[in-house]
Amino acid sequence: MFEQLIQGPADEPVTVANQAAWSRFDAPDQLVGSPPAENPEYDLVVSQIKTAREDIERLTRYCLMTQQWKLTLPGFPYRRPGFCVPVVFWPYGQLAENAIELMRHPVQAVQSITYLDPGGVEQTLDPSVYDVANDSILLKVGQTWPWTAQRDDAVRILHTAGYDPMGSPPTELPERLKTAVKYLAGWYYENRIPVSTQPTQDVLRTLASLLKGFRSGYLPRVNDAGSGWGFGWFR
Repeated sequence: MFEQLIQGPADEPVTVANQAAWSRFDAPDQLVGSPPAENPEYDLVVSQIKTAREDIERLTRYCLMTQQWKLTLPGFPYRRPGFCVPVVFWPYGQLAENAIELMRHPVQAVQSITYLDPGGVEQTLDPSVYDVANDSILLKVGQTWPWTAQRDDAVRILHTAGYDPMGSPPTELPERLKTAVKYLAGWYYENRIPVSTQPTQDVLRTLASLLKGFRSGYLPRVNDAGSGWGFGWFR
């Protein structure tokens, strides 16, 4: 499994003015001097906001703004004839063979699913074979996943994820996630040269409270097409 950011968000969920109000400092101007030049203090705050947003996304797997990702897998989930995976090894039930749960939430759309067939030729999976719902790719009734080549990058899924208040349907960014960004960016602003490599317990407890309910740090729930056993990944 490999995940690659194809296109990042065009904007950040928190503006410099928002961050200045939260952290109780005067908002720096973007340009200063004559002739106008970039203000390092403004760029610093923007960088801290972006870093905080990336940290929140890394911890939760939720994309706070619209962005495009490519997920690479070694194959599609299959049911092995004559072999039933015990519940103790595969706790996801019948859904596991019919769905691929994507890592980035909330999923807006899947642009394409391409794969290498057993002969090594790249093919595109017809969208009529699957649906996209509940942050997953769901195999339609009566359809089957195609067989793939034995390669770690046999399946490539290009998809868009993130909250989008202007989308159809619109999805508003939860205020708790926005607050988490401001809180963490404010901590970065006040602690530019920390005396410890680890945040304090107060910082960790506050983030845990703000991010409660958004944690989803796991790999996609698919069977391992290359192993021949179908136990899946539990790393």
